[in-house]
Amino acid sequence: KGNSLNAKSIEKQTLMTGNIQEMIINTKNISDEMVKNAQNSLDAVKEGQQSMKELLGQAEFIEQSNHQAAELMQVLSGNAKKVGSITEEIFSISSQTNMLALNASIESARAGEAGRGFAVVAEQIRVLAEQTRKLTENIRSIVGELEENTNETLGSVSKMLDASSEEKKNIGIAGEKFSNIHTVVTMLGDNVK
Repeated sequence: KGNSLNAKSIEKQTLMTGNIQEMIINTKNISDEMVKNAQNSLDAVKEGQQSMKELLGQAEFIEQSNHQAAELMQVLSGNAKKVGSITEEIFSISSQTNMLALNASIESARAGEAGRGFAVVAEQIRVLAEQTRKLTENIRSIVGELEENTNETLGSVSKMLDASSEEKKNIGIAGEKFSNIHTVVTMLGDNVK
C-alpha cells in the first residue's frame, strides 16, 4: 500500500512538474515576446526622438526666418516713411513752383505785350507744377497704403513669431516625453529580461 501511495504521489509530482515546466516554457515565451515588444517600442521611441530633433531644427529655422522677415519689414517700413517724407518735400516744392508761376503770370500781364512770351513760359511752369502735385498725391497715397500693409505684415510676422516660439516649446516638451517613455520602456525590457 505504501509503495502504491508513493507511486501515485510520484506520478502526481511528475505530472505537476510537467505542468510547471510547461508553464515555465509558456512564461518564457511570453517574456521573450514582451522583450521583443519592448525592443520594438524602444525603436519606435528612438524614431520619435529623431523626428522631434528634426522638428525642433525646423522650428528653430522658421523662428529665425520669421525674425529676419520682421527685421526686413522694419527696414521696409523705415524706407516707406523716408519716401513719404521726400514726397512731402516734392509736394511743397510743387506748391511753391505753382505760386511762382502765378506770380510770373501776374508780372507778365503787367508787362503787357513785352511779357507775353514770359506768360507762356509761366503757364507751362504752372502746368508742370500741377502735374507734379497730382503725381505727388498719387505717390503719397501709394506710400500710405505701403505703410499700412507693412504694419499689417509686421503684426502677422509678430503673431508667427509667437506661434513659432510656442511650437518650439511644445516640440521640446514632446521630446522630453519621448525621453521619459524611452527610460520607462528600457526599464520594462530590463525587468522582463
